[in-house]
Amino acid sequence: MRIVSPLIILGAVTLCAPLAAQDLLELPAETPADSVDVLFEEYGLGDETEAIDVSPPAEVKAEPKPPGGNVAVLRAVDKITARVTDLDAPLNDVSSFGTLQITMRYCYKNPPEDTPEVTVFLEVTDHRPDREPEPVFTGWMFASSPALSAMEHPVYDVWVIDCKTVAPETDEGIASKSP
Repeated sequence: MRIVSPLIILGAVTLCAPLAAQDLLELPAETPADSVDVLFEEYGLGDETEAIDVSPPAEVKAEPKPPGGNVAVLRAVDKITARVTDLDAPLNDVSSFGTLQITMRYCYKNPPEDTPEVTVFLEVTDHRPDREPEPVFTGWMFASSPALSAMEHPVYDVWVIDCKTVAPETDEGIASKSP
């Protein structure tokens, strides 16, 4: 008998709950349009409404650039001599390490509030003196997972460290530095 009593109570509550909720949720009837006008007159609005300017602002701000940079910081190692070098690879410019010529096409760095990640698109070509230039790597490299998209070369390894933005030097900037 102990098992039946709780089941009966649970069933009764389940059936009666929608009826009780319906009584509690009675909504007032819709307000007629005339009473809205009365409310406007009560608060002194009446027919005197101010014109609201909804035109776009005169100066529209440009969207911020995604964090990234125009220079990729790469680390290169010569496996034979164990020489390790950090390279700054400017956007669409050729950087050299040994017989490799590295061209950085795109560099993106996640914003600080996101998971840290640096993504770089590289084109790497091997220019040996006794052979034709041979493309070694073309693709994306990720700083957090260098092995995900690694460059295969018997002598050199290259991987991504960071992206940074370097302001271009102008003639005015150089002239202002001189005394």
